[in-house]
Amino acid sequence: MRSYISKTFKKREHLGERNSHLIKHGPPPYYAYFEHPDGSWYMVWMTETFPKTARGHRFHVHAMYNKFNTVRPNLESRWYEQPYGMRNWDFNDFEEAVSEFYKKRFIPRLKHGYRLVMGNIPPSWLSCKEQRDQDKVVRRTPDE
Repeated sequence: MRSYISKTFKKREHLGERNSHLIKHGPPPYYAYFEHPDGSWYMVWMTETFPKTARGHRFHVHAMYNKFNTVRPNLESRWYEQPYGMRNWDFNDFEEAVSEFYKKRFIPRLKHGYRLVMGNIPPSWLSCKEQRDQDKVVRRTPDE
């Protein structure tokens, strides 16, 4: 168990270096995983159901988070394909879903000191002021 934890911390340290291969710029589904220096994490992702769900919604935004610095998610899994999160929002319109993802989930994480670790997002999202300000956030070290 110790070696697994050690490898995980080394990987986290490696991920904190803003490796471009972990940040993709492709079409939806959009997803993003953030970590905060206090140990909390937040993941948000979009899904599309076709045909629409029983309630009639085609687009969905999901989020999972942990504020207590306990178990971290397995980032090697395809977590962004899960149909549900701890919180879920449904939309009929693609633009509404993207707006929820970006304005109410993505940008607020950056404003609150979270660092984007991995994701699939439009390239223009990385040019926002909050993303540039991330360099000022103190990174978590493997010993924390």
